[in-house]
Amino acid sequence: QVWYLQGTFFNTAVVQMSEAMAHLLLALAQNPDVQRRLAAEPDDHVYADQVIDESLRRYPLFGIAHRITTDEIVVGDSTSLPAGSVLCFNYPEFHAAGFEHPEVFDPDRWPDLQRREANYIPFGVAANRPCPARGVAPLTMRVVACEVLRRFELHSTAAHIRSLPNRGP
Repeated sequence: QVWYLQGTFFNTAVVQMSEAMAHLLLALAQNPDVQRRLAAEPDDHVYADQVIDESLRRYPLFGIAHRITTDEIVVGDSTSLPAGSVLCFNYPEFHAAGFEHPEVFDPDRWPDLQRREANYIPFGVAANRPCPARGVAPLTMRVVACEVLRRFELHSTAAHIRSLPNRGP
Protein backbone atom coordinates (compact mmCIF):
# COMPACT_ATOMS: atom_id res chain seq x y z
CA GLN A 1 0.00 0.00 0.00
CA VAL A 2 2.88 2.37 0.78
CA TRP A 3 4.41 1.79 -2.67
CA TYR A 4 1.04 2.42 -4.33
CA LEU A 5 0.51 5.68 -2.46
CA GLN A 6 4.08 6.79 -3.09
CA GLY A 7 3.70 6.13 -6.82
CA THR A 8 0.34 7.85 -7.02
CA PHE A 9 1.03 10.93 -4.97
CA PHE A 10 4.68 11.56 -5.73
CA ASN A 11 5.78 10.06 -9.06
CA THR A 12 2.57 10.55 -11.05
CA ALA A 13 1.78 13.90 -9.48
CA VAL A 14 5.27 15.25 -10.17
CA VAL A 15 5.14 14.19 -13.82
CA GLN A 16 1.61 15.51 -14.43
CA MET A 17 2.16 18.80 -12.58
CA SER A 18 5.48 19.33 -14.34
CA GLU A 19 3.84 18.79 -17.71
CA ALA A 20 0.91 21.05 -16.80
CA MET A 21 3.31 23.81 -15.76
CA ALA A 22 5.43 23.35 -18.89
CA HIS A 23 2.29 23.79 -21.04
CA LEU A 24 1.17 26.82 -19.03
CA LEU A 25 4.54 28.57 -19.12
CA LEU A 26 5.01 27.83 -22.82
CA ALA A 27 1.51 29.18 -23.54
CA LEU A 28 2.37 32.33 -21.59
CA ALA A 29 5.65 32.68 -23.50
CA GLN A 30 3.78 32.47 -26.80
CA ASN A 31 1.00 34.84 -25.76
CA PRO A 32 2.77 38.00 -24.56
CA ASP A 33 -0.44 40.00 -24.00
CA VAL A 34 -1.76 37.31 -21.65
CA GLN A 35 1.63 37.10 -19.94
CA ARG A 36 1.79 40.89 -19.43
CA ARG A 37 -1.75 41.04 -18.03
CA LEU A 38 -1.12 38.16 -15.63
CA ALA A 39 2.22 39.64 -14.52
CA ALA A 40 0.65 43.08 -14.01
CA GLU A 41 -2.27 41.69 -11.98
CA PRO A 42 -0.89 38.76 -9.95
CA ASP A 43 -3.69 39.10 -7.39
CA ASP A 44 -6.41 38.76 -10.03
CA HIS A 45 -7.12 35.12 -9.23
CA VAL A 46 -10.13 35.04 -11.55
CA TYR A 47 -8.00 35.89 -14.58
CA ALA A 48 -5.18 33.59 -13.46
CA ASP A 49 -7.68 30.73 -13.16
CA GLN A 50 -9.03 31.54 -16.63
CA VAL A 51 -5.48 31.32 -18.01
CA ILE A 52 -4.96 27.95 -16.30
CA ASP A 53 -8.34 26.66 -17.49
CA GLU A 54 -7.49 27.66 -21.06
CA SER A 55 -4.08 26.01 -20.82
CA LEU A 56 -5.63 22.76 -19.54
CA ARG A 57 -8.34 22.97 -22.22
CA ARG A 58 -5.94 23.69 -25.05
CA TYR A 59 -3.22 21.28 -23.92
CA PRO A 60 -4.89 18.47 -21.94
CA LEU A 61 -2.51 16.22 -20.08
CA PHE A 62 -4.01 13.13 -21.64
CA GLY A 63 -4.48 12.46 -25.33
CA ILE A 64 -6.51 9.31 -25.71
CA ALA A 65 -7.80 7.50 -22.64
CA HIS A 66 -9.13 3.98 -22.92
CA ARG A 67 -11.21 1.64 -20.84
CA ILE A 68 -12.08 -2.00 -21.36
CA THR A 69 -15.71 -2.89 -20.82
CA THR A 70 -16.45 -5.54 -18.21
CA ASP A 71 -20.04 -6.08 -19.35
CA GLU A 72 -21.98 -5.65 -22.54
CA ILE A 73 -23.12 -2.07 -23.14
CA VAL A 74 -26.35 -1.60 -25.06
CA VAL A 75 -26.07 1.56 -27.15
CA GLY A 76 -29.33 1.35 -29.05
CA ASP A 77 -31.98 -1.06 -30.26
CA SER A 78 -29.64 -2.69 -32.76
CA THR A 79 -26.21 -1.82 -31.37
CA SER A 80 -24.28 -3.13 -28.42
CA LEU A 81 -20.65 -3.32 -27.39
CA PRO A 82 -19.59 -6.72 -26.10
CA ALA A 83 -17.72 -7.20 -22.83
CA GLY A 84 -14.01 -6.78 -23.45
CA SER A 85 -14.46 -3.94 -25.94
CA VAL A 86 -11.89 -1.15 -25.82
CA LEU A 87 -13.51 2.29 -25.61
CA CYS A 88 -11.38 5.31 -26.44
CA PHE A 89 -11.90 8.91 -25.36
CA ASN A 90 -10.12 11.75 -27.17
CA TYR A 91 -9.47 14.56 -24.66
CA PRO A 92 -8.12 17.14 -27.15
CA GLU A 93 -11.07 16.61 -29.48
CA PHE A 94 -13.56 16.81 -26.60
CA HIS A 95 -11.95 19.97 -25.22
CA ALA A 96 -12.13 21.60 -28.66
CA ALA A 97 -15.79 20.76 -29.34
CA GLY A 98 -18.28 23.54 -28.80
CA PHE A 99 -15.74 26.37 -28.69
CA GLU A 100 -15.45 29.08 -31.30
CA HIS A 101 -11.89 28.98 -32.67
CA PRO A 102 -10.77 26.20 -30.30
CA GLU A 103 -7.22 26.31 -31.67
CA VAL A 104 -6.73 29.84 -30.30
CA PHE A 105 -5.38 30.32 -26.77
CA ASP A 106 -7.98 32.71 -25.31
CA PRO A 107 -8.39 32.91 -21.51
CA ASP A 108 -11.16 35.50 -21.95
CA ARG A 109 -13.48 32.77 -23.20
CA TRP A 110 -13.95 31.58 -19.58
CA PRO A 111 -16.73 33.37 -17.76
CA ASP A 112 -17.40 31.63 -14.41
CA LEU A 113 -20.55 29.73 -15.38
CA GLN A 114 -19.15 28.44 -18.66
CA ARG A 115 -16.86 25.98 -16.85
CA ARG A 116 -19.89 23.92 -15.91
CA GLU A 117 -21.33 24.03 -19.41
CA ALA A 118 -18.18 23.57 -21.49
CA ASN A 119 -16.54 20.44 -22.81
CA TYR A 120 -13.90 20.65 -20.14
CA ILE A 121 -12.84 17.77 -17.90
CA PRO A 122 -9.08 18.16 -17.29
CA PHE A 123 -9.33 16.14 -14.07
CA GLY A 124 -11.86 13.58 -15.28
CA VAL A 125 -15.56 13.36 -14.56
CA ALA A 126 -16.29 14.38 -10.97
CA ALA A 127 -19.20 11.96 -10.65
CA ASN A 128 -17.06 9.03 -11.77
CA ARG A 129 -13.45 8.93 -10.59
CA PRO A 130 -11.87 12.38 -10.67
CA CYS A 131 -8.18 13.01 -10.29
CA PRO A 132 -7.26 13.62 -6.65
CA ALA A 133 -5.27 16.70 -7.74
CA ARG A 134 -8.31 18.60 -9.01
CA GLY A 135 -8.43 20.72 -5.85
CA VAL A 136 -4.76 21.46 -5.39
CA ALA A 137 -3.36 21.52 -8.96
CA PRO A 138 -4.97 24.78 -10.20
CA LEU A 139 -4.08 26.58 -6.98
CA THR A 140 -0.49 25.38 -7.15
CA MET A 141 -0.24 26.27 -10.83
CA ARG A 142 -1.51 29.79 -10.12
CA VAL A 143 1.03 30.38 -7.34
CA VAL A 144 3.95 29.01 -9.37
CA ALA A 145 3.00 30.89 -12.56
CA CYS A 146 2.65 34.21 -10.72
CA GLU A 147 5.95 33.67 -8.93
CA VAL A 148 7.73 32.85 -12.21
CA LEU A 149 6.24 35.95 -13.89
CA ARG A 150 7.30 38.10 -10.93
CA ARG A 151 10.90 37.15 -11.68
CA PHE A 152 11.06 36.44 -15.41
CA GLU A 153 9.68 37.46 -18.78
CA LEU A 154 9.03 34.37 -20.88
CA HIS A 155 9.81 33.96 -24.59
CA SER A 156 9.79 30.91 -26.83
CA THR A 157 9.85 30.03 -30.50
CA ALA A 158 9.14 26.34 -29.85
CA ALA A 159 6.15 24.78 -31.55
CA HIS A 160 3.53 24.05 -28.93
CA ILE A 161 1.52 20.90 -29.38
CA ARG A 162 -0.44 18.82 -26.90
CA SER A 163 2.25 16.34 -26.02
CA LEU A 164 5.69 17.53 -25.07
CA PRO A 165 8.72 15.45 -26.12
CA ASN A 166 10.60 13.82 -23.26
CA ARG A 167 7.78 14.72 -20.85
CA GLY A 168 8.36 18.43 -21.49
CA PRO A 169 9.92 19.46 -18.22
